[in-house]
Amino acid sequence: MKKLGFISISFFIPLISSYTSYFDSWFLFFQILTAVFLIMILRVEDLKKERMIVYLSVSAFIVSALGILNFYGYNILFQKLPSAFNRGIIQSTIGNTNYVADFLACALPLILYGYFGAKGRFKTMLFWLSGTVSAIVILWCQTRSVYFGIFLSLLGFLWIYFGLKKKHAFQILRKKALFLVLAFLIAFIFFAFPPGLPENTPSPFETAFLRAVQVVEGEGTAGSPYKRELEWQTSWEMFKDKPLLGHGWGSFKLLSADYQMRITEREGKFYGDYQKDYESHSDWLQLLAEGGIILFAVFAILVIWIAVNGIKKILKGDLFMAAVFCGWLVIFIHSFVEFPFHMQPSLAMFAIFSAILLDGVKTITLKPYWRYVFLLLMVPVLYVGGRAYLADIFTIRSKIKDAKIEFYLKGYENILTLASQMEEVGQSTDDLSGLNREMSTSILKDTMDLIFLSKYGLQMNPDDTFLNGYLSAGISNLRFLPEENQNFIIGYYAPFPTYQGPTDFAVQYRNPPTSKLTFPDDSQHQAHLKLAKLYCEIRMNVVNMPLDPIAMRGIGGIAKNSILLMQGERELSENYPLDEAVFNEILAPWYEWMKYSYRLALKMRGRDSADWECVDLEFLTALLETEGPDGDFQEEFIQRLKHRQRLIEYEIDTDLPDLWYDFVDVNIECLRPEYREQAEEILSQL
Repeated sequence: MKKLGFISISFFIPLISSYTSYFDSWFLFFQILTAVFLIMILRVEDLKKERMIVYLSVSAFIVSALGILNFYGYNILFQKLPSAFNRGIIQSTIGNTNYVADFLACALPLILYGYFGAKGRFKTMLFWLSGTVSAIVILWCQTRSVYFGIFLSLLGFLWIYFGLKKKHAFQILRKKALFLVLAFLIAFIFFAFPPGLPENTPSPFETAFLRAVQVVEGEGTAGSPYKRELEWQTSWEMFKDKPLLGHGWGSFKLLSADYQMRITEREGKFYGDYQKDYESHSDWLQLLAEGGIILFAVFAILVIWIAVNGIKKILKGDLFMAAVFCGWLVIFIHSFVEFPFHMQPSLAMFAIFSAILLDGVKTITLKPYWRYVFLLLMVPVLYVGGRAYLADIFTIRSKIKDAKIEFYLKGYENILTLASQMEEVGQSTDDLSGLNREMSTSILKDTMDLIFLSKYGLQMNPDDTFLNGYLSAGISNLRFLPEENQNFIIGYYAPFPTYQGPTDFAVQYRNPPTSKLTFPDDSQHQAHLKLAKLYCEIRMNVVNMPLDPIAMRGIGGIAKNSILLMQGERELSENYPLDEAVFNEILAPWYEWMKYSYRLALKMRGRDSADWECVDLEFLTALLETEGPDGDFQEEFIQRLKHRQRLIEYEIDTDLPDLWYDFVDVNIECLRPEYREQAEEILSQL
């Protein structure tokens, strides 16, 4: 076993500072350890170069063929494709458009090397066909950094090839130039005029050109450069906090929202903005944030070491090493603006290419039985990685069930509306009763499936924000079912992963509530309050996961409704069993959770959007309805109004929304004189 010393140490360093309690840190370690294992056990002298290139060409052809099917809306791997003829659905066997392009682009220099050196018709045709379809799919994927990387890579390979082969290279080119030109023309035709493209649908060439222009001219707040800049600033903000050892392996996904808020609270174009950052979109900046200067330096030295050894082999006239180096270069360039080291296919290719480029270097050599020691070490890590993949499967299935329930609920509402209209005009609704029962049964079945899938998915990956959302959605959907069904399902699937309190990092960055929710034992709304409590307790777990403003908003809204239910019941009861002090003690945690959740949601996401319109007014209305104008409403009103003022000052919004003007007209008289004066002064400047 070769290449143990420096390489293995460099890849094990992340464990020094990792959050071992955070599931994703183990999953990322699983990926890196796989790469280490590939580098250490791969012996280049055992490789037959021709066979390797043939296998790589076949693999690239299969990935490309599946990518072409995806582009036309077809899929044989059970993935759900939303629509045809757009770049985002090209997933093939890899699952992500950018990394389909990355894999094919890094294989292309070796395919070209094989094509130039092939003598038999079969191999020549295989390399030509594989390279042509790979080029088509790379162009369709429209990954701009891969365009740049493959341009430099192929240009460099051709320069090296003609520089080393000289006259012989031109002889080969004369024989194969016609097919190369034909491949180029076919790729361009499919790029500019894909067969079967519907009218009024822009071609990949048009959209790729516009995407390239937008990078140069700027895309506004909706484009990739803007988003990348925010993600890169978030990484830098994390690095400045812990520059030496970083925050730990896998911590960017966990803490990015906290550091993003530091940026979006300040003045500038990012003020009030939000995006869900699970990766930095730069492996190197993420390495700085998670591993600090030490880990960054080790990886940088490792990459330089690999590159220097590769260049030495190229200078000795090794064209195979030149092709490998150019393929390696594609992934390396991509890593500055994306996260190929977090994607298993790209990371595996990078590791294999690295092992080849390091062939022959002086390293520590261990006896063969150490191979089995490393295999044993891989077993628990494979277990963790397997759980992560299973959790992803549960997530996909939960998403499908959630969409089905939403569809049924809309149909259910339409049936009830139609039945009401028919009754008003004296028509019989008997024909609708069977359909009604069928819809109710479907909602019941799919709700049970959703709760099952999301709950056990969370057991596979306890830190999955999406599964947390699907589980709480399933609990929320129980309110549409009879109470006996609610009690049966809750009892059957109990216990649920409910919020037991914050972790150390959550206290440090988010300071979430520690109180426990309760409700009166003999409440008439006990069934509803039980569901509300369970929903909030499941959803609040997100404070120990990657943060989600939608989760926080959901808790705020449910808590508000629960407070109103308990307050309304007490007001309507002539002999309410609880005295005021005990009742207020029950309400206090609900108030705490409601205010905390709305404030954190608005801190994360301060701008309006299609699904986030005037959440600040939603919070102010919740305060008015539950506490009245004499509580926190006064101060919050001024804070929210100042926030709106800043959005206008930074030209993010042009004016207050109409809903705000209506709200001010109705409620400004509720403000005490000192607050009303502040509000009127702010409004006069808008």
